[in-house]
Amino acid sequence: MKWGIGKKVFSLTLLYTVIVYLLNNFLSFSKINLKEGSLILKIIGILLVLLGLLLYFKVLLKIKRYIKSDKLSKEGAYRAVRHPIYSIWAFLILPGFCLIINNLLFYTIPAFLIILLLLLIPEEEKELERKFKKEFLEYKKEVPMLFPTFNSITGILFYPEFTKVIKNELYIIKEKYANFFIYRKGETYIAIDSGIGSKIGKNELGKLNIPLYKINAIFFTHSDFDHINGRKFFPNAELFFCEGEEKIIKGKKPRFLKIIYVKKNLDGYKLLKDSEITNIRGIEIKAISTSGHTPGHCTYLVDNKYLFTGDLIRVKEGKIYPFYEPLSYNHKDLLKSYNKIKKILESDNLTVFTAHHGIYNNKIL
Repeated sequence: MKWGIGKKVFSLTLLYTVIVYLLNNFLSFSKINLKEGSLILKIIGILLVLLGLLLYFKVLLKIKRYIKSDKLSKEGAYRAVRHPIYSIWAFLILPGFCLIINNLLFYTIPAFLIILLLLLIPEEEKELERKFKKEFLEYKKEVPMLFPTFNSITGILFYPEFTKVIKNELYIIKEKYANFFIYRKGETYIAIDSGIGSKIGKNELGKLNIPLYKINAIFFTHSDFDHINGRKFFPNAELFFCEGEEKIIKGKKPRFLKIIYVKKNLDGYKLLKDSEITNIRGIEIKAISTSGHTPGHCTYLVDNKYLFTGDLIRVKEGKIYPFYEPLSYNHKDLLKSYNKIKKILESDNLTVFTAHHGIYNNKIL
């Protein structure tokens, strides 16, 4: 099913458009009389068409690569909706042309396409379920079919990995737009970050049957709320940060836009130096200072095989990039830290787990 329902949708929509054209000529439908607004409608229509075509060709190139590699499309626009090509035609390109033409009967064409898609897309998704099984079902649960929501739009910028267990030792928890992680060795558990602290995070932890009272320690990559607020789920855990983060925690340095101070309600934590190794009941955690996103941002190497990079690295189409500059406290420092970690990755076969952009180098998974 290489092109899904695309050919069928195109053929039926084209047929309906021809019928509309003939009916319009036969019934002599007049254009909607908006003397003052018609020019504005045309301008809006042109902008919608141009934007739609730009997005269409961009997404088309991406889907061709995924078809070639035989992988499920889950990045970029595919985090906003499951079928972005259909959405672009239904909500941008066709409505844009209708605004340009400004004819009463032609406005039914986008409505016809949307109804057609709602009827036919389940057929395509059955095939995707057969091919990608659990991966597609998880994706379907998280991402809307055609019309994006606020949460799914954030998926264009942030696309964390779905909740899963790796080798019965590493638990990935997805909470809205962020991941946090739990690693176990025998009966010892540690967490890397703790998430936003919402009911979603707690429910995801419940699905994995993780004994929260057994979490011995939380190693925070930094002190932004989406990494520390879930600490309340782990009442018996020791808290760890890299030492450069304390000024942000205590509100002595500004965090946002370098002018907004946010004091954290945190105490009883321990500070780690760069390259300091901590042993938690047989689990070895090495702290690597990777300042930039925040002054004390930290990357953790766990048992010399899993590297947790927080908000240092983005993964896109199997490649790594530095985290977004506008969200960085000091982007020059972030780039230095990024290159520092990149050199480590060039020499060691490590798997990278990011907070917002999935996994890099999953050969050992």
